[in-house]
Amino acid sequence: MTTTSEPATGPSARRDAVEDVERQLVRMMSDSKRRFRDLATQVHPDLHAPSLALLIHLVREGEQPQGALAAVLHADKGQVSRLVTQLVDLGLVVREPDPADRRAMTVAATDQARRRIDEVGWPQRRMLHERLGGWQLDDVRELAELLRRLNDDERS
Repeated sequence: MTTTSEPATGPSARRDAVEDVERQLVRMMSDSKRRFRDLATQVHPDLHAPSLALLIHLVREGEQPQGALAAVLHADKGQVSRLVTQLVDLGLVVREPDPADRRAMTVAATDQARRRIDEVGWPQRRMLHERLGGWQLDDVRELAELLRRLNDDERS
């Protein structure tokens, strides 16, 4: 019995490869979304995942003008305002008038938020280190570069 196989190159091979990437990204995003929700409740029982994304950004990048956060989160200013209000109410960020423009507000993570992100974030980082621990260093670097390219292409 003779079997025919798809050629390793050409339009159908590219389509199959892209579809495999899509399947793997969907799987990864689904798992990541679940872990992110779990992480949010570990930071604070009433914290929602979108607010966690904002909080992590503030912990990593420092104080930010509230208006600039909409672009970072790809959200409208009203949504960002609601997220910031939740974080203020939970004691995880402070919102103050911008000294350079009293009409604008700046937002910064509190020390409590930094501690909580550090405490609950470490298991996430450890898990990633464990998953990639058996990989060759060049493979880890290549993965980082490929993900960077994919993310940069999406933002263009």
